[in-house]
Amino acid sequence: MKIENRKSKIENRPALSGWPMIFGWLAMSIFAFHACTHMVAAGDTWVAMACGRHFVNHGVDTVEPFSANSHKAGPTEEEIKTWPKWAQWITNTVGIETVKKWHPTGWVNQNWLTHVIFHLLVPKSSYADGTSFTSNALVYWKFVIYIVTIVCVYYTGKLLGINPALCAIFSCFALFVGRSFLDVRPAGFSNMLVAAFLLILVLTTYRNVLYIWLIVPIMVFWCNVHGGYIYAFIMLIPFIGFHLMTALSKKWTAILYNITAWPVFYLAASKAGFTMVILLFFFMIIIFDIALIFSKKNLVSIGLKGVYHSIAAYIVTFIAVVLFNPFHLTNLTHTFIISASKNAERWRDVHEWHPAFAWDNPVGTAVPFLVMLIIALVMLALWGIILIATSRSFHQRPKHKSYTSDEYDWPKIDLAIMTIAALTIYMAIRSRRFIPIAGIAACPIIAMLIDQIIRAISATRNLGKHHRLTVPPMPKNIQFFFTALGAAAVLFFGIWWGLKFKSVYLDPWPSDPKLTSIFMRMTASDAKPFYAGKFIKMNKLKGKMFNYWTEGGFIAWAQQPDPNTGKTPLQLFMDGRAQAAYNRKTFDLWTGIISGGPTIREAQVRKRALTSDDYIEISKWIGKQLKKYDVWAVLMPAAQFDKPFVKGLDYSPNWQVVYLDNKQKLFVDITTPQGKTLFDGVFNGKTLFPDDFTKYLIKARFWLLFAEGQNAKRQGLDFAFNAFNLNPSPTSIMQIVVTAANFAELRPHIENFCKNYVDTFAKHNDDWIKQDGYRLKSEAARIASIYLLNLRKVQSNNELRKFYSAQVKQCLDERTRVYNSKRW
Repeated sequence: MKIENRKSKIENRPALSGWPMIFGWLAMSIFAFHACTHMVAAGDTWVAMACGRHFVNHGVDTVEPFSANSHKAGPTEEEIKTWPKWAQWITNTVGIETVKKWHPTGWVNQNWLTHVIFHLLVPKSSYADGTSFTSNALVYWKFVIYIVTIVCVYYTGKLLGINPALCAIFSCFALFVGRSFLDVRPAGFSNMLVAAFLLILVLTTYRNVLYIWLIVPIMVFWCNVHGGYIYAFIMLIPFIGFHLMTALSKKWTAILYNITAWPVFYLAASKAGFTMVILLFFFMIIIFDIALIFSKKNLVSIGLKGVYHSIAAYIVTFIAVVLFNPFHLTNLTHTFIISASKNAERWRDVHEWHPAFAWDNPVGTAVPFLVMLIIALVMLALWGIILIATSRSFHQRPKHKSYTSDEYDWPKIDLAIMTIAALTIYMAIRSRRFIPIAGIAACPIIAMLIDQIIRAISATRNLGKHHRLTVPPMPKNIQFFFTALGAAAVLFFGIWWGLKFKSVYLDPWPSDPKLTSIFMRMTASDAKPFYAGKFIKMNKLKGKMFNYWTEGGFIAWAQQPDPNTGKTPLQLFMDGRAQAAYNRKTFDLWTGIISGGPTIREAQVRKRALTSDDYIEISKWIGKQLKKYDVWAVLMPAAQFDKPFVKGLDYSPNWQVVYLDNKQKLFVDITTPQGKTLFDGVFNGKTLFPDDFTKYLIKARFWLLFAEGQNAKRQGLDFAFNAFNLNPSPTSIMQIVVTAANFAELRPHIENFCKNYVDTFAKHNDDWIKQDGYRLKSEAARIASIYLLNLRKVQSNNELRKFYSAQVKQCLDERTRVYNSKRW
């Protein structure tokens, strides 16, 4: 009997389950690994670690420590006077201290717990010297997050009754869709928790309604790690609403559905206008209306008991989210303010908030999402057609004396989960930052549609052939074929992506000789101002600075905060925390200053190139703006060196560069005491530098530009030679071939130096290409070759001209090869 039962279980097992699922789990592991390997710049990661350090040392509050222009902690009595009358009445009734506790204002950091986790995960020893960062702890965190995510997606599909192999395929696809948006930032927790939340809803629907209570601890954690927790509150509304309607009579279902759905459609249509999405929304409302009224018995329902539990869990979760969060009610209201207030559209100017199908957007790619959307629409249409076409089979099946367990059942329609998937897709279409959760929500539904299509067709064919409305088992040879195909796919993608990972993350890193960890490469953090940060710390710079906003978080992290208050000595102008720490006026002010002012706008209108006179005017305008806000220092990344703002400062006699490396340039206002001290300190040795390379580099600039006399110029050139020998790189060679080459007496020395380096590079190229920092050496060789190529005697020598032209081409080819091979 036991043997027969075991045999029966094996025969009734879903196709491709059992040992073939080894390849399914391997595939999911490989795709989760692949999803984590995309390179995304980590502006938010560094501000997260700066904030985490602050919270660990000083607790969580709304007092912002890094910027001179951020929100001030409150509410203050002046703020309250601007509030609506009802809000003032509440404040007067309960007292301002109570309001400060339950609805504080100022710096509302909804991601505070993630920031603490990031800070605690990274060992201090990995960055103790201030110029390196060897830890990969946050990379491991990313891997764990998305392994958990893919497991949740898989089991969501399994609970929906999908074949396990199909679940595995679409779980892989879910992460593939969002891969280009997965970075090391707090949003990673939201991506994982969306998958966990949807799994809880499916458990509630298909296992036991009591599972809904799992949302309470999930949401308490979620509301402290990322502001995306509001997604769950929003999606619980259609979940509860549809299940309530399926539990009521047809009459009340029709009334409740229509008085809810059509006003929502009207609001959406009036805001978005006539679009394809609105048209699909219109048809979806009609289809759901028909399903709710005429096919109610075929709808999935958790019953009134489940609805009561869901409503109770919703209320308890709301209370818990308010109680167990340091910002209490503000954590809820802040989310709506930044997403629905009059200034929300301005903040959505950031690339990641743009629509999914804005194809010129540099953030992520929406191509996999578009493929998923097309598959979803095709499968939905095909599913509807197939189910209607095969419905006759239920009337044609033979009348059995009793119902058998293997008979095919008309699939029940889960309107709640399908609606949640559709709404999440809509969110992603409106804003590409939601593409990852759209993949997570939609892929199990697509797999479910495919599974139900295959079962309906198979059962109908079996009825025609054998007069039994059952889904026949998949033939062994077909199962073997799919198993072999899956094994081949696992082997192919595993080897391909494994070799790619080795090439990108483990082989020599051409972009930097020191900042080479997997984390540095994955987050493009080798471009961050490590050495400039150490310069700021060593010279104890304080006051107000102007910075590029995506660099602000790192600059805050790189400083030594006040041990009592946590404030950083050199206060930022702005950083990537956006509306969490700043108001719109600050953002507009920063945008206006970085643009360069009215001269730029006038030139853009007239479509003319900027002249030297224009840059002088730009420098004057920038100087006035920075003076107005007491800014005396400006730090800009290399990507901004050729932009009008930085070039304008280059023209200003009052703003001088006191720190320079291959990635950053620090200007100071020498009309201020701090700026003058720092400027003079380069000459008298009181200004400190993080290493000899940056010291010699800035000394070369100072001696060549400001010192007088032939001996001083020659000394400046020697400083440039010393810097280059320590770190052959574009910035150091530019000091030689551009700045020093202005002096005729230095040109023979420069020519000889460049010739020797190009010869040395050609001789050692095969060895250097296997070392970290190769791109810097190659770029230096290219610049030196261009300099030599422009010399008259080289122009008149055909052999030399060909040699240096070949060197330039080789370096350009290498730059292209490196760019293509070291990006992922």
